[in-house]
Amino acid sequence: MKLTETKGKLFVIGGAEDKTGDCVILKEVVRFARDDKAKIVIMTAATDHPLESAKEMSEVFKRLGAKNIKSVDVSARSDKKIKKALR
Repeated sequence: MKLTETKGKLFVIGGAEDKTGDCVILKEVVRFARDDKAKIVIMTAATDHPLESAKEMSEVFKRLGAKNIKSVDVSARSDKKIKKALR
């Protein structure tokens, strides 16, 4: 497979990042997603509570000014769900 163009940026963030204080890392993600076409896709792969974690992260990103936020429930590992969120 040959990659011909970059589709966006990938940020991999652990679960212990600051969600209530300065939110330095999360603000940087929002800064990159300022474009109207940009979206933040949350994939909670390393948790026993993926839906709750995705909801919490969505609320934090909204509070920080993000507008286009999607989440993917990766517990089912469905390619269709992932492709839909990335559209």
